[in-house]
Amino acid sequence: MNTQRLTACCLAVLAAALGCATPPPPKPAQHRFYKHPDVRACLDLEQQRKPSEAQSCWAGLVRRLDGEPGFRTSAELTEADVERIQRKAGLAGESVRALRRELDACLDLPAGDRSARRACYEAYLAKHTQELTRTERYEIEQAIAGLAQNAALARGEVEATLEHAGRLLGGRLGPEDEGVRLESLDPGGVLTGAGLPAQGLIVELDGMLATELDAAERIARLEACEERPVQVLVRHGDLQQVAFLRAELRCGPQGAGRRLAEAHVPVRTCTQASSPELRLGVNWCFNGRDGLLEVADVCAGSPADLAELHPGQQLARVNGLRLLGQGPDKLLELLATFPAYSLAFEDRAGTLQSPRPVAGPEFPEDKRQRCWQAIQKRLQEPESEDTSTESGP
Repeated sequence: MNTQRLTACCLAVLAAALGCATPPPPKPAQHRFYKHPDVRACLDLEQQRKPSEAQSCWAGLVRRLDGEPGFRTSAELTEADVERIQRKAGLAGESVRALRRELDACLDLPAGDRSARRACYEAYLAKHTQELTRTERYEIEQAIAGLAQNAALARGEVEATLEHAGRLLGGRLGPEDEGVRLESLDPGGVLTGAGLPAQGLIVELDGMLATELDAAERIARLEACEERPVQVLVRHGDLQQVAFLRAELRCGPQGAGRRLAEAHVPVRTCTQASSPELRLGVNWCFNGRDGLLEVADVCAGSPADLAELHPGQQLARVNGLRLLGQGPDKLLELLATFPAYSLAFEDRAGTLQSPRPVAGPEFPEDKRQRCWQAIQKRLQEPESEDTSTESGP
């Protein structure tokens, strides 16, 4: 026995002398994950408290995992690593939505109380400056400047009217409850240059719904075109389909209008037998004019039911994206991420419409079909007021 031990010891010494020492064990998989350069970049953004950029970074990794064959293998990512990336992406998205909900709280203040709204914006900016991107900080600063200008207008220190804003933009503007009407356009004006239609309605200004702004704020944002480009979303159309045009407007000597995007949306589309929302266990109609998902039925025991969505709700955002002005393809793109990713639905004011996001697994096919049959039966009986829908016998 002693001879065997001596032999083993001598062999070990000889191997070490000849450079044949046993190599160190490989690093743990978790250590490799946190050292991966792509993962490290996202983690660095988290440590720098940049939630929007971190969300974009994690989402980019998720897209690569889903869309690049071989990326997972070449990056040496395990199943646990993939789950960790997906979880990080979800948490980053929730951080961004939490920030926006806090900002939206400023909009819930009375529109006429400009001093309170301005103080709210300033407090938010001071609290989250490090977490905001340059663009986000600029937008809030512009909102503060607009409120200051409105206060000056109320004191009679400056002149600002829709007539004046129309002269700057090259057209005649009119007030409406939902926004600002393009009553007529001047040839060669900024509005005409952007390809905007006469009688179109400006429903969004610099990312803010016109209904969230009082008359003075709408004017101030339009007149800001002399200092910087102003983005508008214009709605027009007929009883069957509406079109949304997003444009950038700049006034002054170098003034110009530029169309950024266009979407055509049916006025109303409702769930069909093959619609992707049935995987959530929900039946709804999309009001394209107002950008609202109007919930009609929720299948019992479905992911939507477990998240406590219920009939009668009007949902304006999905995972933070406002649906107003988005085409049907965008909604389908969002729904296609389920059940790999949860879906958070919010109303027009940015309030979460369910205690938690709608999460997977998706509603089973057999229960889905039974629920759809029950929905169809209810639709054939319009006198019934019961909107609760059982998914099984």
